[in-house]
Amino acid sequence: MWTANENKIFLDPRTCLILSLIISIASMIGKIEEPGIYYRLVVILIPVFLLFWIKKWIMSSLAFIILLLSWLYEIKIGLITSNMYTLIGYVVSNIVTRFLPSILMGYFIINTLTVDKFIRGLDLLKLPRGLIISIAIMFRFIPTLIEERHYIKSANKMKSNFTNSYIITWPVISQLVPIIHSALRISNDLTMSVLTRGLDINNTRTSIIQLKLKFIDYAVLGIAIVLMYFNLIM
Repeated sequence: MWTANENKIFLDPRTCLILSLIISIASMIGKIEEPGIYYRLVVILIPVFLLFWIKKWIMSSLAFIILLLSWLYEIKIGLITSNMYTLIGYVVSNIVTRFLPSILMGYFIINTLTVDKFIRGLDLLKLPRGLIISIAIMFRFIPTLIEERHYIKSANKMKSNFTNSYIITWPVISQLVPIIHSALRISNDLTMSVLTRGLDINNTRTSIIQLKLKFIDYAVLGIAIVLMYFNLIM
């Protein structure tokens, strides 16, 4: 299940969502010419700094090295020659600098926010109710299905006398069919849970979770917006 350490310092869910949007825009359509490219570099490194903040030392260090090397290859080496391997490296570096920052930001959100706080943040952003319900089901469905798959694999290990690797139909019978059955059951349970909580009601809902933007939220958002502005304009 999606769990987060409640003792960790975390950004407001609204800050995380807006920051994810800014990082995605800067990564995908940000300028790759000077001087704007330097502002783009700082924006795509924001998730790395956030991971470092929550003490994900190894992941943040690896991500920093990968992003920095990809960025350097993208602006310094990629288009200098027409060698096929150089062009392949240029394509790979482009993919890394455009998609890895958003993935890291998603990882940060999952590790610092609980589902309840995340859904409350969506509520405060006045997003459509149908979208909120879909996101609520999705974020509870995927981790539950992954956990269910582990149970299915453990159960299959107990049936060692049937696990013949030469039988083509075995993977389908042993894993795909139970996963489909579990997916249908889990989706029905989650849908009923969401409806029981009253997420389909259009009236204003009260919540025990009180969210308030702090100084760190304004500071992070302000820096990200300024950097994105300079990247897109300059």
